[in-house]
Amino acid sequence: GSAVRLVLEKHGLGYRAQERRTRLDHVTVSRMASGYVPSMPTVIQFAQGFGLDVNEWLELAGYPRIEPSLTDSVRTVVTHAEELTYEPEFDEVDVSGFHGAENLSPHDREVLNRVARAFLSEKRRRAGR
Repeated sequence: GSAVRLVLEKHGLGYRAQERRTRLDHVTVSRMASGYVPSMPTVIQFAQGFGLDVNEWLELAGYPRIEPSLTDSVRTVVTHAEELTYEPEFDEVDVSGFHGAENLSPHDREVLNRVARAFLSEKRRRAGR
């Protein structure tokens, strides 16, 4: 919570004003500032919105680090989350067009798919589905 408050204070932003940077609603960020640990996608989205080290924030929230080879692809997931589609029959998100996806190892592709599925799950939850 205190780390979130420090970032907002440093940038002179309130809960509503940060929405333009992070695309996170003010209620979520207010809860984070109160100590609530959000989903992994929310942590990533907050950190990237302020240009912070995603892995430091993931560790702070108790999540595993993302390999450096996936950083650009994860940034693409965050940026283009609205365009993601999930293929339940394959238990996979189409990440083929993402930056660097063609060079990912099978392990890294699976990690990226887990992050993308988490973003889609969060997107559906926010939409009330």
